[in-house]
Amino acid sequence: YAGSLFNVTALAGDGVLVSGLRGNAWLSADRGRSWQRLEGAPPVSFIAVVPGDEGQSPYLLNQAGQIYTGVAHQLKRLSKPPTPPV
Repeated sequence: YAGSLFNVTALAGDGVLVSGLRGNAWLSADRGRSWQRLEGAPPVSFIAVVPGDEGQSPYLLNQAGQIYTGVAHQLKRLSKPPTPPV
C-alpha cells in the first residue's frame, strides 16, 4: 500500500500541492496537468499544509510533529527537534 492523498492546497499562480499518507507529496505548477513528486520525507502521514507567503514554498506538517518545506522538488525538514506528535 503506497498511501492515499487527502490534503489539497492551492498555491500562488497555477500551483497545486497534494499530500497524505506515508509521506506522499506531489506538486503541480500547471493546475494539475503534470505532477512532480516531492522526495525527502519519511513514510509518516502529512496531516496539514500551510501555503507560504507570496513566492515562498508551502509548509507540510506530519504526524510525527516534523515540519517540511519544498525546495525545488525536494522536501527539507525545518523542525529540529520535532514538535510533539499530533
